[in-house]
Amino acid sequence: MAGRRPGAETLPAGHAEAAAPGLFFLQFPESFGPSRFEELDRFLAAREPALPLALEVRHPAWFRNQAWKERLFGMLQERGIVSIITDTPGRRDVLHQRLTASTAFIRFNGAGGGHDPARLEGWARRIGRWRDLGLKDLYFFSHSDPVVQTADLAAHFIQSLNRVCGLNLPKPRFQADEEEEPRLAL
Repeated sequence: MAGRRPGAETLPAGHAEAAAPGLFFLQFPESFGPSRFEELDRFLAAREPALPLALEVRHPAWFRNQAWKERLFGMLQERGIVSIITDTPGRRDVLHQRLTASTAFIRFNGAGGGHDPARLEGWARRIGRWRDLGLKDLYFFSHSDPVVQTADLAAHFIQSLNRVCGLNLPKPRFQADEEEEPRLAL
């Protein structure tokens, strides 16, 4: 992370005219704490601005200390980087509710029976409020254990979001074959 590989400074010619990329998801390990803030700052300053980025930090110290939390979120907001909000039953500290851009990225973990409808309904209501306040884009990354429940979780969330926000998002289509579990169609 401290340096860049040669030739990584610019994108190939014509890349900017291509279709806009999706949001890149950068997740740091739990061992990456606030003592490495300056390193993170240099890394993010060197990133290609045309690549939209969402960042997740997981070290508990980022969330325990208000000054570190404000410094991190201030830097992300200043750079237009999305702060990933993680909703996982075992780590309530990473459920910070702080938007640093007009895009929200929620990483919803339904592991260990945490895929209850009340949590999804709560997210639909919160996203509806954020939308009223100017939220432009939403990435809702859901996963569950067992993984086969992830598709059901996504379908339930879309249904809740449609009802609460007055949207008409299509239901996910599922594919299955004899050798695989059902999965979302891409």
